[in-house]
Amino acid sequence: MIHILTKHTPFNPAHQLLEKIALKNFLSSPSVLNALVQTHDDPDVNSHVLSWLVIFYANSKMTQDAIQVLGHMRVRGFKPPLHACTVLLSSLVKDRLTNMVWKVYQNMIKAGMFICTMC
Repeated sequence: MIHILTKHTPFNPAHQLLEKIALKNFLSSPSVLNALVQTHDDPDVNSHVLSWLVIFYANSKMTQDAIQVLGHMRVRGFKPPLHACTVLLSSLVKDRLTNMVWKVYQNMIKAGMFICTMC
């Protein structure tokens, strides 16, 4: 349902449905993430769905879940949107998890993402 809504309607209904599901505390498990990501589907839709999860978890102070979803994106070959990564980095900084900030940042650089350090 989330994929259909993301592909064919404005993002709000899909985004709201995903947030309701994410509150169940099991969404970031690898088996559920694999089921959520449809390999035969549009990769842009999958990237949107997973980036929404990263942002939702980061904003909800569930940084371990956000990191797990980001790692799942990388394993599946999806390049995470810069916005999702900066939200996660910001959340980690606010939580004073400096070592994790650098680890996530280095993984982003390895993935070919450019982040403006002057912003």
